[in-house]
Amino acid sequence: MKPIKIHIDRLGLVRDADITITPMMVFSGESGIGKSYVAILCHYFFYVWLSPKRLDTFFKELQKEQGLNFYNQNQNFPDKGIALTITKKDLQNWLSKDAVTYISYMLGHNGFSADIKVQLPDVFPDKIAFQFEQELMGIDNAEDIYYKLTVLHISYRFKQELGFKDESPYAYVFRYAAISEIFGDFHKLDYDFVLPPSRGSYLSEDVRAKTGLYTSFVEGMEELEQAKEITDNVNTHLSDLLKTIIDGEVKKSGDNYVYITHNDTMPASAAASSVREIAPLQLMIMKRDISKASVLIEEPEAHLHPLKQRLMADIIATMALGGANMQITTHSDYFLRRINDLLRLNLLKSKKSEEEYNKICKKYRFNPDLTINPSILSAYYLEKKTDEFVTIKLQDIKEGIPFDTFTKINGKPMADSALIYELTTGQLL
Repeated sequence: MKPIKIHIDRLGLVRDADITITPMMVFSGESGIGKSYVAILCHYFFYVWLSPKRLDTFFKELQKEQGLNFYNQNQNFPDKGIALTITKKDLQNWLSKDAVTYISYMLGHNGFSADIKVQLPDVFPDKIAFQFEQELMGIDNAEDIYYKLTVLHISYRFKQELGFKDESPYAYVFRYAAISEIFGDFHKLDYDFVLPPSRGSYLSEDVRAKTGLYTSFVEGMEELEQAKEITDNVNTHLSDLLKTIIDGEVKKSGDNYVYITHNDTMPASAAASSVREIAPLQLMIMKRDISKASVLIEEPEAHLHPLKQRLMADIIATMALGGANMQITTHSDYFLRRINDLLRLNLLKSKKSEEEYNKICKKYRFNPDLTINPSILSAYYLEKKTDEFVTIKLQDIKEGIPFDTFTKINGKPMADSALIYELTTGQLL
């Protein structure tokens, strides 16, 4: 993945921060200081290439001022040439503004404002030209005129009179071209999903979404309900892990969701809250190819026992190994500790021979194939400096994610517990 860089001048309480989009991103820090804002911002840079509406507004505005208007069937076009030229700078400026509009929608906050600056990868030239040419296609003496529109080595053919109801050909071909340039292949990204906090209520209650975040989630769930289970590219290990963590599986039965466990079937409303929180993720991996997905996951540890929080980290790591792009917010040291275990296993794997590594894994019952390569992961710690100022720190993860989030709170409670135990029992803890 080619890096997209973002400079945040102002985003909620966050000031003067830099972020680079990577396949797996973990955000930690206290509650209420902007982790969700930043995660949504990062998710935007996957979603924008998939949405048939967002980039279309950029191109339709440009088309009013310059370029060929393929909607105008009365306009006479030359046989070939440059249909439109855009600049990287203009595109970056538009993305910077539209990302803030997207966050505002997701938060349900019409008055939300922020200042960010987007820097696209160097694979995008300073000037981006859309080449076009007419082509005759069809049966001899009854050919139809088609147009081939090419940008950044990706071409799209369309017939003018068919037109586009919702999206201009410029936006359509550019989205795929952008995916190709950033991810190396325009097939590499074709799905996005958001998992907001308290998502489990969707399975058992009549939920009315009031924010874009939940609207997007509900729309995603409705699409999953209509989709068939995939037969190719199913990650059976991931599927088994999800069945293990919820001790069964959740399925749609008629108009309702049911929970199946130990040969017993019950309404999802009767299942534990942890089951309902995880179920949307289980449904997603059964119906979507995760290698082409971007998933925003808020608090994957929600309502889980510490042992299962660690198992959730294994699930996240397995998704990453499967090629999924993820933006994750967390408050769990258990979750982060397990992520660290998998990062360190990857380090151990590089330091030992294959035989030695496999012996260690066998002795301590580690899965030798389940590790996290630090090259795909970036960890960011949000720290509150004043009542109106939060910084974002990129953490060094070579030997695991530093526990900046928990150092301030773990020390004193542990010391207090030891003191009370000594005072009560007369023994040192």
